[in-house]
Amino acid sequence: MMFITFMILIVAIALLSVIILITFKSLNKLILFITLIVNIISFIYVIFYIQSIGWNIYFYCLLFLILNNILLGSIRFIIQNLSLNIFIGGGLINIWLIYTKIFYTYPLYIIRKILSISGKVLDIINNRINNVVYDLSIIQPLKLLNKEYDEKSKCTIFTFENNFLLDHKNLFSALFSGLISQSEFKKIGKKIIIVSILSEDKTFFIHKNIIIDENTTIFNYLDKIQNSIQNFYESGYPLTAFQILQIKLWNYEPKTILRGKKKHIDEFSS
Repeated sequence: MMFITFMILIVAIALLSVIILITFKSLNKLILFITLIVNIISFIYVIFYIQSIGWNIYFYCLLFLILNNILLGSIRFIIQNLSLNIFIGGGLINIWLIYTKIFYTYPLYIIRKILSISGKVLDIINNRINNVVYDLSIIQPLKLLNKEYDEKSKCTIFTFENNFLLDHKNLFSALFSGLISQSEFKKIGKKIIIVSILSEDKTFFIHKNIIIDENTTIFNYLDKIQNSIQNFYESGYPLTAFQILQIKLWNYEPKTILRGKKKHIDEFSS
């Protein structure tokens, strides 16, 4: 039991030491000296009890960590506390830089890239699953938070909450389902809508001007916007992160009457 406790302590010391030596920009002489001595003692202990530990992957990893700490600690201690000529000092610094790049910077970069790619793959799989769920599920409209008429833009602004944390097709289906229930949508005649998502103080437009009328169905709407939101479908971008969506609705008018209003709409959709 005592042996296991000591081994756990040595592993903790080795991990803490490598974090200190690699990530702390400035270390005083005492901390460097204590870190170096503790790792030397740990190395002697591991070698002394090598038969009890056994020659396995855990032993090699622990041995590498301890020797790594001794090497890095020694180099930093020498550079920071001893008077060296430019050639020797520069050589030790170059050894430090090359060593840390090979064993830390490059491996961490590769791991980060792998995790990033894995995350994107998982998001794409999740989006595909959502598409299947959409085909089998009953569409529930999003919750309407606010509705107001903007005198300046001459449009009605609907603010919806993604309260079900829906994604992609499910999200836009539920959004349009919420719009269908509004009296402004039910009015006879063509209309123009722009959809955006709100995040903190930023606005992201999902699609440009889409012409609809009171007979437009959810499936018609999805067909109209499929090209505009294709990047969202395929990129794995998690729309569930956006809980607030906004629809701006204008009554469609002939160009001779709508010229000024249409210009304003294009500004919003660009």
